[in-house]
Amino acid sequence: MSKSLVLAGVVTALVTGSAVASDLPNKKKAPPAPVVEVSPFDFAFGASVKSNYLSRGISNSAMKPAAAGYFEGRYNEIFYANVAYNTVDLPTKPAGEVDLAIGARPVFGKLTVDVGAVYYVYPSAGGLNSYNGSAPITPGVPNYFEGYLKPTYAVTDKITLGANIYASPNWGNTGATDVYTSATFKVSLPYDFAVSGEFGRQFLGTPKSYISTLKYPDYNTWNAGITYTYKQASLDLRYSGTDLSKTECGQITSDPKGMSASGTGRSKWCGNTFLATLAVDFVYSDLKK
Repeated sequence: MSKSLVLAGVVTALVTGSAVASDLPNKKKAPPAPVVEVSPFDFAFGASVKSNYLSRGISNSAMKPAAAGYFEGRYNEIFYANVAYNTVDLPTKPAGEVDLAIGARPVFGKLTVDVGAVYYVYPSAGGLNSYNGSAPITPGVPNYFEGYLKPTYAVTDKITLGANIYASPNWGNTGATDVYTSATFKVSLPYDFAVSGEFGRQFLGTPKSYISTLKYPDYNTWNAGITYTYKQASLDLRYSGTDLSKTECGQITSDPKGMSASGTGRSKWCGNTFLATLAVDFVYSDLKK
């Protein structure tokens, strides 16, 4: 075979091979998937209306309906700061109750520990209240701090047990010490229902001498109820009570009806009562899903 024929065959093979290769699909590598950065910041907000604003079994709304709202900023799913507003009806006639809290909620397996501090503010609270027009019995500005520790433990995916510890050296700005402890439980049921309850003990000290020379009474409080949740909305029906007598209740609350010149010093603000709460709660990161 002549060299010219061999050379022609090589050239033909190269040309044919190039043509076939150009007809094959392009096998370039797919671009890498974009990296989605998850922000460490999140926030939650909500509002509620309730038949009675109870705090540790005692009415802060004079046994009347109340409303509330809150906003909470979160960082790294652990640290938080929040502000909450509640309508109230108290002896010093504040424009409401504003709760300012800061804390952390680290998670250790099934255990969540919520630790922080809260400052209760009562804007526009009036001057000193008086009993029978003489001795003052409440401070004019009842603002005060409390520290708290609230661990919860998920026994199963349906059962959660918890505890609460709150403490302050100056409860209600009265000068009396304050320690509140309680145990809680929650059981999730089918169809978005849950039952929950709490049993607590409030320990109180002796107020400043211009308020009273008597120690405030310690007392037990409890509540139990059922909650139905639908998406971001919930309806809670609950029964709450304390073991305070009406006279002891009057000493703690300074209920104006009992403290007036014609009053008996007694109050119904601490009795057993039914409570209904309708609430909506939103978390920004959930709304984006």
